[in-house]
Amino acid sequence: MARVFQTNSDQHWSPIEIEGAAVFVGGAFVCVELAQVDPRAVRIECGIDAHVLIAPQGFAVSMNGRPVRHGIRVLKNRDAIRVAGCRPSYYSTERLPEVVAFAGIDIPYCARCKLAIEPGHAAVCCPGCGVWHHEQTEADGETRQCWSYAPRCSVCDQATDLNGADERWTPERL
Repeated sequence: MARVFQTNSDQHWSPIEIEGAAVFVGGAFVCVELAQVDPRAVRIECGIDAHVLIAPQGFAVSMNGRPVRHGIRVLKNRDAIRVAGCRPSYYSTERLPEVVAFAGIDIPYCARCKLAIEPGHAAVCCPGCGVWHHEQTEADGETRQCWSYAPRCSVCDQATDLNGADERWTPERL
């Protein structure tokens, strides 16, 4: 799920998840239902396959240091958004790993143990590379902990910590 990082009152970066839309109010983005969006506000809306930044006339808005001309830009991971006179916000498309009941049509093979992942089994799709791994949960009693077996995904450098998983990128690292 897409997020916007912005500074909180302690001047630390914190993300808000965008569900529907986010409107810029009082120096920060706030999530709202798409039906509640004021068409006169600077906002982020969900498009078909991406989010877009919409900046109506009268607002000095820049993305990655360049003015948003013609009022609309498609957002990419790590884009910097700045409304004149306010601190920048950063858009992120990074997903965090989570254990889910596998519901795929095709039965993939676990990247670590190479055994099939059956529908309904607990599994994790790596947010970094998209490969699937088995993962035990207390509820299902399975013995395979392929995702959390090592500190990193078996294919890429994605951290496998499920408890308190952190983003791989935050604006603090700029």
